[in-house]
Amino acid sequence: MNLKTERLLIRKFELMDWRSVHEYTSNQDAMRYMPEGVFTEELAQQFVSNNMDGKAEKFPVVLADEGTLIGHIVFHKYFGEHTYEIGWVFNPKFHNKGYASEAALAVLKHAFEKMNLHRIIATCQPENTPSYRVMEKIGMRREGHFKKCIPHGDEWWDEYYYSILREDWEVQNLQHEVDAFKQWASGVTEKHSDWETEYLHWNSIYLAVRGVIGNTLIDDWNTAVYELILYILARDNEVENVLQMLVEHPGALVAIANKALAYSDSQARWQVAHALGEIEGMDEEGINLLSRFSEDNVEYVRRRALVALDRRRGLNNIINGE
Repeated sequence: MNLKTERLLIRKFELMDWRSVHEYTSNQDAMRYMPEGVFTEELAQQFVSNNMDGKAEKFPVVLADEGTLIGHIVFHKYFGEHTYEIGWVFNPKFHNKGYASEAALAVLKHAFEKMNLHRIIATCQPENTPSYRVMEKIGMRREGHFKKCIPHGDEWWDEYYYSILREDWEVQNLQHEVDAFKQWASGVTEKHSDWETEYLHWNSIYLAVRGVIGNTLIDDWNTAVYELILYILARDNEVENVLQMLVEHPGALVAIANKALAYSDSQARWQVAHALGEIEGMDEEGINLLSRFSEDNVEYVRRRALVALDRRRGLNNIINGE
């Protein structure tokens, strides 16, 4: 694994890393909730040595600018080929800086988008509040509380069980991309007619929309998902790729069109009406939706819907040989 974030590098272990590992694995606060307890120097060396090849399950997290090793990520198969477990241990000197969530999010992105995994799980003791807060921050949901399931000396520890599915990740990723655009837009002082084209990360938005359309079930979409897609469609000058995706997935387009009828931004409504006219072999539901858009209270939406209806009738006449 070799991943880079804004502040971090996640890579393979090297022999020289053992001293940095020993610094925090010999710390009682860092290892309080680890069943293996604190490490000796020998154990730290063995830990690094065991995770240097292609079968490694632990990966060092390094500050990208300084090269300082600040902790490690655990990532390995959990069940079958498509479910992995993730975990983390960080040097207490670097706690409360967002490093664990930043590293974990990078691993989730790699796991779902590059490894095509289905599910990722994580566990921790109920007393380990910082750890499960990270799990929740990266979008995982608590699915279980197992009683006395981890032996630790003469005691038995409880365990919280968290997970995130591919489809949950896709929606979360789309939310992240929309939030990033909104943050950028809030700093734009002069919003001329095509100001949105100056955003440098439209491709990330396109990929996020494609991820939702291609890897989630429409029946599972909630209001938030529709709002995210409609917000993007309202961006006018940069949505051709999104519209084409929707035309290629008419079921998704029709579902979005039903929600768009009541959406506040007319830019999204006319874009949807236009896209409906591009569907080949449109069924009666699509025609009915266009008819409703043709009665919109905004003239431009009405015009685009009427043009789409005329185009649709012309295509139907050609198909029927009229």
